[in-house]
Amino acid sequence: TSDEIKYFKEFLKVQKNLESLELSTFNVDLTIFEDDALLSVDFRLKKLLINTLKQFDMENFKKFLQIHKKSLNEVKIMHDGTFEAIKLNYEEIITVLSQFENLKVLTLNQLNLSAIPIISIESLTLQSIKKLKFDEICLNFPNLKTLEIYDTKNLKVDLTLSKLTELLIDGSNIITFNIPPLKRLTLCDLELKPAIFQ
Repeated sequence: TSDEIKYFKEFLKVQKNLESLELSTFNVDLTIFEDDALLSVDFRLKKLLINTLKQFDMENFKKFLQIHKKSLNEVKIMHDGTFEAIKLNYEEIITVLSQFENLKVLTLNQLNLSAIPIISIESLTLQSIKKLKFDEICLNFPNLKTLEIYDTKNLKVDLTLSKLTELLIDGSNIITFNIPPLKRLTLCDLELKPAIFQ
């Protein structure tokens, strides 16, 4: 309810040592970022995890991210795919995150990756992406060590990432498979042909 959101914002304002913030399954518009007083609090957040994202004030959310530009090292943003506006706003979110020097872990779903590089990312998780282009991953995440892909169809896996050591692909079908030497490979619930490994 609106009262619950109000009380939650008041609670957040006094959390000076908050390192991890996870918001899950909001059934109302996510308005916690629309509070100027909250935007003045630097929690020194290390992790920001948002599940089942709905519509909210994108400008204030970007300001909230910027406050934690130096401290954030993990960001997860998921949505249920019903809000087209959210998909458009992903571009804006990626643009902001591309300026974060300490961001190491990124999880996104139901979007096509932006052409904006995020050099610092070492672990990337992608879910339910219709058009996944591995050349863009290699170009925009050159320091990637761990890559996880879930529920993405018709994968033409072609990775030339020299630092990649771990790859997980789950719930997908693979058409071609060309990868660098790895330390850990996990393949789950796949449709594939044995010929891809030849």
